[in-house]
Amino acid sequence: MMGKLRLTVWLCLMILLFLMIGFTYETSFIVGIDKEVASFASSFQSDAATTVFLFITNLGSWKFILFFTLILFGYSLYKGDKVLTLFVILSFIVPRTLNFMLKEFFARTRPQDQLVPATHFSFPSGHSMNSFVFFGFVAYVLITYCVSRKAPQVVVVVLFSMLIGLIGFSRIYLGVHYFTDVTAGFLAGGVVLILLIKIHQRLTEPEEKNVPMNDELI
Repeated sequence: MMGKLRLTVWLCLMILLFLMIGFTYETSFIVGIDKEVASFASSFQSDAATTVFLFITNLGSWKFILFFTLILFGYSLYKGDKVLTLFVILSFIVPRTLNFMLKEFFARTRPQDQLVPATHFSFPSGHSMNSFVFFGFVAYVLITYCVSRKAPQVVVVVLFSMLIGLIGFSRIYLGVHYFTDVTAGFLAGGVVLILLIKIHQRLTEPEEKNVPMNDELI
């Protein structure tokens, strides 16, 4: 019971922080933060760094994530796990649909100094939100189905967290998103990811938990 309450509190806090950023991004405080982070990111600019961050940002594009989705989709079919197959599809579709709706609602224009062209609205960052959900779900699948020992599980979480963080930073470095766009993308993605994982866990709970008490004693 306490675990569910704690999770609900975290979800509410994430949603609240997302909304706070979304409705205050034009204030001097938020603008100041975005300018400071953008200035920090631009201090790394070089031809080599741009090449690296272009590669990293492409890992969060819909084409690459679709490719990875098809691999995970094939794995779920191989296992014959219909529930996992459904959630692999949801991990691709849900964040994209929600991100489009949020962009249309908040209608924040993108930064002007872009190293690569980017269209549509800026808030929240689609690359950040989509990569958080999908790669977070991949990490969950690896930990749940493939990696049983604690130490490798920690390595999986750290590596995927670094990948997601680098994709988010690449969007700031390339000048196509503000820091608060990326932060909001992570927050929205975190909410979606948690809900997907919890629903998946609920649907795949071991059947023995539901076995009547008298059968357990036979």
